[in-house]
Amino acid sequence: MKISYNWLKSYLDIAIPAEELAAILTDTGLEVENVEHFSSVKGGFEGIVVGAVLTCERHPDADKLFVCSVNIGDKNPLTIVCGAPNVAKGQKVPVATVGTSLYPKNSSEAFVIKKAKIRGVASAGMICAEDELGIGMSHEGIMVLDPTVPAGTPFAELMNVESDTVFTIGLTPNRTDSMSHIGVARDIIAFLHHRDGKKFPLQWPDVSAFSVKNSDLPVTIDIENREGCGRYTGLTIDHVTVKESPGWLKNRLNAIGIKPINNIVDITNFVLHETGHPLHAFDYDSIDGHAIVVKTLPEGISFTTLDGIERKLSMHDLMICSASKPLCIAGVYGGVNSGVTFSTRRVFLESAWFNPLFIRKTAKYHTLSTDASFRYERGADPEITLYAIKRAALLIEEITGGAVSSDIIDEYPLPFEKKRIVFRFERLNMIAGQPIEKQKVLSILKDLAFEIVAQDEKQLTLLVPAFRVDVTREIDVIEEVLRIFSYNAIDIPRQIAVSFSAQSDEEKINLNDMLADFLSANGYYETWSNSLTNKKYAGLLKEYPESDAVHLHNPLSADLGMMRQTMLFGLLELTAYNNNRQVNDVRVYEMGNVYQKLSDDRTKDVTHRFKETAMLAILISGNNAPESWYTERKPATFFDLKDTFFALLNKCGVILRNVQCIDDKSDMFDVAMAIYYHNRLLGRIGIVKDILVKRFDAMHPCFFGELFLQELTDVVKNRALVAEPLPRFPSVRRDVALVVDKNIKFSRIHDLALKTENQLLKNINLFDVYEGEQLPDDKRSYAVSFTLRDDEKTLTDKKIDKIMKRIVSVLETEIGAKLR
Repeated sequence: MKISYNWLKSYLDIAIPAEELAAILTDTGLEVENVEHFSSVKGGFEGIVVGAVLTCERHPDADKLFVCSVNIGDKNPLTIVCGAPNVAKGQKVPVATVGTSLYPKNSSEAFVIKKAKIRGVASAGMICAEDELGIGMSHEGIMVLDPTVPAGTPFAELMNVESDTVFTIGLTPNRTDSMSHIGVARDIIAFLHHRDGKKFPLQWPDVSAFSVKNSDLPVTIDIENREGCGRYTGLTIDHVTVKESPGWLKNRLNAIGIKPINNIVDITNFVLHETGHPLHAFDYDSIDGHAIVVKTLPEGISFTTLDGIERKLSMHDLMICSASKPLCIAGVYGGVNSGVTFSTRRVFLESAWFNPLFIRKTAKYHTLSTDASFRYERGADPEITLYAIKRAALLIEEITGGAVSSDIIDEYPLPFEKKRIVFRFERLNMIAGQPIEKQKVLSILKDLAFEIVAQDEKQLTLLVPAFRVDVTREIDVIEEVLRIFSYNAIDIPRQIAVSFSAQSDEEKINLNDMLADFLSANGYYETWSNSLTNKKYAGLLKEYPESDAVHLHNPLSADLGMMRQTMLFGLLELTAYNNNRQVNDVRVYEMGNVYQKLSDDRTKDVTHRFKETAMLAILISGNNAPESWYTERKPATFFDLKDTFFALLNKCGVILRNVQCIDDKSDMFDVAMAIYYHNRLLGRIGIVKDILVKRFDAMHPCFFGELFLQELTDVVKNRALVAEPLPRFPSVRRDVALVVDKNIKFSRIHDLALKTENQLLKNINLFDVYEGEQLPDDKRSYAVSFTLRDDEKTLTDKKIDKIMKRIVSVLETEIGAKLR
């Protein structure tokens, strides 16, 4: 938001340097991000002065040039070579001194005046024509000024150039009260009164001269949708002349970056930035039946806005209509056929209060953001509509020659009730960390327009002004007092008290850091996705039904309308994004939360209605290693992901021999495996269904896995790392080839062998799988190695053979395995 210093001084009588005022604004919570100079004329005629031509002689070496001696108010006159045919002794002329930048009408770039030699004669400046000064197109000769103007007078003074300082304020969304020059002035007054003890009155423009000239143009107003429109004020003005605005009005708007359009529209914009209240002007002759109806229309009706775009209306869009047609999207954008043009002679002026929820939904739905919607959707002042319309009507009469031709119609079915807040001095002092004088508190609150309806030694009962929609609680009032009191005035304590949580998250933080370090060190890239995701993903997978999705009531867009139920979709979007940019090998991980709705019972505490689960998600796609001369480039497989997961679990201290892998059925995966530790689900991994991969436009098969971080934390917390000495006795390996049915998984062999010999059997490894001519079609051969070791003594062949026979016997009995 931009604030003009000159404009600001219309409402309070101050003469504070701009830099100091910027610091004051920042102190009050209106952070000044930039301070810039504005001039009503480009360059502000800086460096241009009035000169008196003392002599004018022909150039000795050029017939069309003159050598002039020019007095610009200094002791020594300047010598200037001029080529204008009308230059003459005794004239007063505009002179651009050396170093001045000129902005000619016929050029998009400035040029700088420098000392030069022109046909052998030194020239120290330039006598200017209108087009060279940027104030006209004439180049027939130099500009000749009033002979009574003293030499040395700045040309800017002569041309009434307005210079200004403009503050760019980074306004927080809650501060609708400061979205205007009067609102900012109110804060400055409160601050200076507190700091200096001097009271500056807030000089509201006087509207007491407002009067109705006649009743020739009556209009009726009907608010059908009272939820959307709480107040609607209107009047008509006849005999207006729509044309370019006067210079002072254009300068005000130009200073804050608003492009002037015509005097009627410019006045509504001026009052908006003066008071903070939006207004809208209609061409009276476009209002059929001379009736205004505020209502919603059926879904899908076409409406063309001022920008010429035809839009399909939502059933929630609040519309300003005539007796037969829509005229304007309320509080957002006018219609192309009802706006004020240069042919308009009669105007209907609107000043209303619209429900922020309606305006916000409409602005987001149509992706429209205007100065009016920006204020309405954050909460306008319902009590200022009458003042704003009177102020605008008086300006329209003054500038356009119009006359108010109807009574003010003010439909206000449910008058606004001011919020009542109890404010405790003790609470203020506790938050501030030091006592603050009660008299200062009372002064600050009165300067900010809070009404004190009751008070005693301990507390105040306040009525919050209607324009402070953000003040709803005692703590908000405390913030108001402290920002004017100045946070810089709060003493810094010598001691700091810190409350520690009874439950530490140190284990969780350490585990997350360990997981991230391990994966990053093994070639994975960490990614961060938004917890909000597209509503179209709701119900895409049966295991994540739409009924369990957490939807936002007022999403910023459909793409951010739901809390994610799984991190898969975000990682698939990332994969497709990379694939489309020739990055085919994707190895990424993400730690974050997924969300689930547990119940629709809204009487319960929010923590009972929603579930938030911390997850680690990993995705692999493309090849398993970068291209290189020394290794074969192979596509990534499910087993690459499985290796990563088991290495990760091992790194965390999980005993892998106690991990179980069980086939998992999911409409997310073609093939999936659930990972358990002592019957506790830690996570799952799988091959993402091809139909999902194609839906997200990823180009290669994707392998996805997820770990439940809280479950993993519970498993590994309190597990101390134990250093073990190297084995004193040798290990022995025995290899066997087992023929089994094709439906038998290696995990079954692994579990049976461990169950048979849990003490001496240290490792079981599958190193070959064979299916072929020498085996029946329903059989396959597993080549399995068994590693045994006794930590107390050396194993004998007799002991080893006995163990192996027992293992093979169990495998034969349980799964029908045969030795090859």
